[in-house]
Amino acid sequence: MTRHLTLIEGGRDLAEQWMIHAACAGTHRDVFFPENGAHVRPAKALCARCPVRDACLEYALNDPALHIVGTGVWGGTTPPQRRRLARLRRLGGAA
Repeated sequence: MTRHLTLIEGGRDLAEQWMIHAACAGTHRDVFFPENGAHVRPAKALCARCPVRDACLEYALNDPALHIVGTGVWGGTTPPQRRRLARLRRLGGAA
C-alpha cells in the first residue's frame, strides 16, 4: 500500500500539488469520464500535451480505486490500460 502524504501546502495535499499544473485544469469532467460508448480521444489528446502526465498516471496507479475498479482517463490511460500497467509492475516488468 502506498503512503499518502499528509503535509498541507497552500491548502492542497502535497501529494496532489501536480494537479494545479495539469492541462486538464478547468476542463469539464465529462471529457475524462465519458459515458459508455463515448470516445476518450479528446481526453487522451489533452493528456498528450500535459506537463504533469507522468505524475497523473502515477497518482492513478497508486490508487487502487483508479486502476482496479477505476473509471476515467488519468495520465493518458484508460482503466484497462492502467490495470495492465499495474499488473506488469506487480510482475516486475517494465511499465
